[in-house]
Amino acid sequence: MKRLHLQSISEIAAPLSEECAVTIGVFDGMHQGHLKVLHILKEVGSRLGVPRTVLTFDTHPDRFLSKNAPALILSMEHRLRLLERNGVDLAVVIPFDKAVRETTAKEFLDRFLIGALRARAIILGHDSAFGRNKEGDLNFLQKQADLRGIEVHSATEVSVGGKVISSTRIREAIRSGDLRLAEEMLGREVSFLGPVVHGDARGRQIGYPTANVQCETGIVPPPAVYEVTVLFGGIRRRAVLSIGTRPTFHGHQEVVPTIEVHIPGFSGDLYDEILEVFIVRKIRDQKKFDSVEELLANIRKDIESLGIAARRDETGKG
Repeated sequence: MKRLHLQSISEIAAPLSEECAVTIGVFDGMHQGHLKVLHILKEVGSRLGVPRTVLTFDTHPDRFLSKNAPALILSMEHRLRLLERNGVDLAVVIPFDKAVRETTAKEFLDRFLIGALRARAIILGHDSAFGRNKEGDLNFLQKQADLRGIEVHSATEVSVGGKVISSTRIREAIRSGDLRLAEEMLGREVSFLGPVVHGDARGRQIGYPTANVQCETGIVPPPAVYEVTVLFGGIRRRAVLSIGTRPTFHGHQEVVPTIEVHIPGFSGDLYDEILEVFIVRKIRDQKKFDSVEELLANIRKDIESLGIAARRDETGKG
């Protein structure tokens, strides 16, 4: 997938080299509602023989418009990876700023969507809109379609449990630990993406080295031990994830939970590697053990619950 990261909306004033089918949105969460839009985009783009394009924002409009906007479920890099996996050919990323907020729907359509992106088809989500005061909704586009010679398509809403899927519901489900509900709304596994950063090397010292992952959004399940798979280097590996405050060593004094992944059988330097962590299931709650030996015994049980023989790295490497 080709990516265009622009500093302002004015940078897409120059027309692209070919026409496209385009959709607009933040796509935070990449849930089933978003996947429905991308499915239509894929079908329309394939039928017209043009690139399937997404115009998205590096910041959520709510974060520009409100100081109390919620945290994003997905980082920008994670969103782009998921867009690529769902058949998007081109992602155009722009900041949501004052210029975007004040652009009228007509100007946005004529200057950017048709003039610069050369849209032959525009696809909107059931509640999507663009332009000043969200004037560019489905009704607006349908009135402009024949005049501009473009196709207009929309996706109907998707519900789970009798309620329309939303990023807010998904965010709440993940944070409360209702992973099954979150998965049902997402249409995929709950996952997060982040770089491996330096920790206190405690896992290495006790023979079970861990990768400390920095989740850039902060939207992770409650403190506990989880079975996960970890993607890096093009390979998915089974692993154990610990989210918590490491009470055996630090009591409950840590305010910000650590995110640590132990990959059985893996030995290598993961610092600065970007890991994508997919949560399979919860193994157990976080617990303070009376001794390091008791902790080690439980780590072995955690690993063996994956059906993998727990083998301690006595060398402390990795």
